[in-house]
Amino acid sequence: MALARPAGAESACGRTIRDAFDFAGRIAANPDASKLTALHDQLRARPSRCEPGDYALFIRRYADLLTVLGARGLSDAQRQLAAEVRVLAPQRVAATRYDAAFRAFLSARARLAREVPAPLASAVLALLDEVKPVEILPQVALGRDRDGVVQGLVEIRRQLALGNLADADGLAAELLTTLQAEAEAPDAGAADGGG
Repeated sequence: MALARPAGAESACGRTIRDAFDFAGRIAANPDASKLTALHDQLRARPSRCEPGDYALFIRRYADLLTVLGARGLSDAQRQLAAEVRVLAPQRVAATRYDAAFRAFLSARARLAREVPAPLASAVLALLDEVKPVEILPQVALGRDRDGVVQGLVEIRRQLALGNLADADGLAAELLTTLQAEAEAPDAGAADGGG
């Protein structure tokens, strides 16, 4: 039986995230080529697997870094700095952990929108949006069964929360078309009700 990690203990991925952002914070004012190379070399040793809770840690620290960079004007070197640490994002999240990760993303995004000066807000938020969590979806067809319907509705809600109205409309149309086709199938009731 595997031993549980003590509450508050830091995972290997969590340590890597912390160390990388500490280094990135120190060089944010002047991320010249040698410092970016040093950060890149440090990140090569990153763990390939992150714990589910590490996404919230990553997105908070990334939003902090983008707040600092956004206050300074986002030079090409600063964009490269953001790109270097972005590779640490543990974006793929199991379905059971996705809601918590998505809430952490929305919280970080709202905080960033409040703190970054208006002229740079859209550019900085676009950088954050590149690391929004991605759910590892169950293998179900959208709308083909109960799980597919629930998955479709959850994804529509997420797109609306992000303000992606066109994507939400597209998903809703796809879900409705699938549900209508299923309802009109002559043997749909027999296949589901099988007695």
